[in-house]
Amino acid sequence: MDGLIASIHSGDPRAVARAITLAAEGGSEGRSILVELGGRRSAHRVGVTGPPGVGKSTLIGALVRALRERDERVAVVACDPASPVTGGAFLGDRMRMGGEAGADPGVFIRSLSARGPGADLPEAALAAAQILEAAGFDRILIETPGAGQNDVRLAKSVDTVVVVLSPEAGDEYQVLKAGLIETADVLVVNRSDRPGAEGLAMLLEEEVRSRSGGRRAAVVCTTATRGEGVPALILAIDQHRSLVRPVAQEDGDGR
Repeated sequence: MDGLIASIHSGDPRAVARAITLAAEGGSEGRSILVELGGRRSAHRVGVTGPPGVGKSTLIGALVRALRERDERVAVVACDPASPVTGGAFLGDRMRMGGEAGADPGVFIRSLSARGPGADLPEAALAAAQILEAAGFDRILIETPGAGQNDVRLAKSVDTVVVVLSPEAGDEYQVLKAGLIETADVLVVNRSDRPGAEGLAMLLEEEVRSRSGGRRAAVVCTTATRGEGVPALILAIDQHRSLVRPVAQEDGDGR
């Protein structure tokens, strides 16, 4: 156990992967690892959520590449729908985030399955984030498989919540009905080169302005396949981080 813990702290990707597997299995060994590592919160945890099919994985891939250009060590925890056959992550694959990221030692990508209704954010994802922080990653991106009520839990488990939408029909109704506006710190209109993107961005701006309590979210337009808008998105994420970081250091819960 001591050797595994030391290897995690040194950033050994094999040790990190092994620890995440043990934690996901939920056995005594996995629990012991988490206890040994403690609850240190130093990395910036960013939750990325939104309806299926809006390009979350493509956007995360673009974010990873841009953050690596800043020499940040980046980890991605992708919570995928569980396979009905194996129970494992159904869509999980490093290629979803961009093929070159898988060979970069400064990037770690792990897919975890979200089993059953209401399992948008499996407990294993939070355990993985704890392990990745101990391994010294600067930024941890946690992707959920879709927008649901459990994304409220995501908001309580990360520092910054990014809600991704696209101008396809129905997204504007889904985001308003699901109440995602209330959990978002940054709202992204991805595929902003498509018809309807400007209207969706305007709708989001109006909803943000109407929020009670003075809590505001930035609205950013991106086209992830071309990397457009990604620098502005990182700026919005960093600006939110600068607001919550003093609180995170004081109370330890990151919000």
